[in-house]
Amino acid sequence: MVLIWTLPLLSLNFIFRTYFIASNRQKVSFYFFSSGALLNILLNFLFIPRWNFQGAATATLVTEFMGLLFLSAIVKFKREGIPLRDTLEKPLVSACGMATAIHYGMRVNNGVALAGGIVAYIILLFLQETFSSQEISSLKERFNGIVARR
Repeated sequence: MVLIWTLPLLSLNFIFRTYFIASNRQKVSFYFFSSGALLNILLNFLFIPRWNFQGAATATLVTEFMGLLFLSAIVKFKREGIPLRDTLEKPLVSACGMATAIHYGMRVNNGVALAGGIVAYIILLFLQETFSSQEISSLKERFNGIVARR
């Protein structure tokens, strides 16, 4: 159950990685992935002998958290002008809700957990008014186009 709490961190790290790739700074993303892989391997060597699969999950959680600290430090150090709280708050809340839905859905079965997590994430994004009316209209047009082709 430790691994499920990496979901919020993965969501936030994805936002940062996408930002660096979109701003044509793939090297930052490369260094992030490389250092994260090395840290994860090192922590696996330390944690797995002691805690088995829970050690591997903990190593992943620590690696993602360290990656988030690394990427947010770069953004802060470079003074990128990204409003971090505004940018990260809604996906983080939604990812925590998704993780909670998956956690409790696992008591029923994996399919229920996955479906509940996806639905919880989308509902929480909409409840927080994450999408503009233009984005919602665009999604409706795309969905209608997919349905019309069938």
